Amino acid sequence: MKTQSATILSRPRAPSRRETRERWLGIGLVAPSVLLIVLLILYPFIYNIWMSLQNVSLTQGTTGWAGLNNYLYLFQWDEFWHGLFIDIVWAAASIAGQLICALVISHLLNASFTGQNLARALVILPWTVSAVVIAFIWRWMLNDLFGIVNLALLSLGVVHKPVLFFVTPTGALATVIGINIWRGMPFMALTLLGGLQSIPHELYEAAQTDGANFWQEFWHITLPSLNRIIAILIVLRGIWVFNWFDLMWLTTGGGPDNSTAILPILAYVTGFMSYRMSRSAAIGVMMALVLLVFVIMMSRLMLREDESSA
Repeated sequence: MKTQSATILSRPRAPSRRETRERWLGIGLVAPSVLLIVLLILYPFIYNIWMSLQNVSLTQGTTGWAGLNNYLYLFQWDEFWHGLFIDIVWAAASIAGQLICALVISHLLNASFTGQNLARALVILPWTVSAVVIAFIWRWMLNDLFGIVNLALLSLGVVHKPVLFFVTPTGALATVIGINIWRGMPFMALTLLGGLQSIPHELYEAAQTDGANFWQEFWHITLPSLNRIIAILIVLRGIWVFNWFDLMWLTTGGGPDNSTAILPILAYVTGFMSYRMSRSAAIGVMMALVLLVFVIMMSRLMLREDESSA
């Protein structure tokens, strides 16, 4: 009798009609999003991998199986390694600059002053402008003949002749990095502002009671409290900037002398100007692998910090 009752109790209960209806409703609500992800992300990514293993040209079509030949070509192609190096420098410098500026701006916006809400609204403006508009505005402002930046520098006596921002390789890369810092800083600043407002004020009061100054509070309270937010911002911005094609192409076009030819530009030129779509697809796959390694490294770093703080 006990065995029979135990069997009855251990038998899984059949879902009711209401539970079944709610389950199918949940599946129906999620299905469109899953379908969009499959159609817009998963399928293009798999097709890109397949195309990188073929010989595909815009002029001749698919001419056969290439295997890993396209990847072997990239490993021996100096322009690919140069583009990867420039892409890493572009992404790392942009993120570092955005993060430093965002920490300063977020602290200023966290203070109480007249017009605080207006200042927060104005800070977000660069983030709301499209890359096309940003590129043309900055190219006009930095023009050597009628740009307002050169006019201001000449009027203040900082320089004695117009600065050619996009002419030298180092100057062009540094200029676009500066523009990207200006454009991406608001997103980081407002995100960090939310993190700052979540830190208990009692921690700062206790530190001030112990005689801590601003920098001691920053290193021992603010920065540890924002570690997780900063890590997530670095991952997100790293993915976005490393893949960002618009700004670099519209400002420099990859020049001068391919000094700003990051991997997205190299993939575009290879595929749509040299008509070698398979090599362009291989560059895209290599970019995905680099970002995968970057995300794994950041994830392990965050896990180590969690284990050490536990």
